[in-house]
Amino acid sequence: MPYVLLSEILTVLSYKHSKKLANFVLDYILTDIRFILIESITLEELSFWRDISTKISFADITLVFLAYKYNASLVTFDKEQEKLYLKYK
Repeated sequence: MPYVLLSEILTVLSYKHSKKLANFVLDYILTDIRFILIESITLEELSFWRDISTKISFADITLVFLAYKYNASLVTFDKEQEKLYLKYK
């Protein structure tokens, strides 16, 4: 799981539900062997984001970049994000 996705999940849970639930989910993810956190490669991510002319959040473009870099599938409901993923795949 990319760190930026975890960040987004924890932020939404904290604001929409509670910090207690966000902490529970964080503890679950950190202790479940099925989750592997992907470390930041910030300079590459920033460079990729800068080169994209589409208005898109840094978090969203980072997920596209990481899927491209690691030759992974991107699961998203965001049509713009999916379009960029298919363009760079």
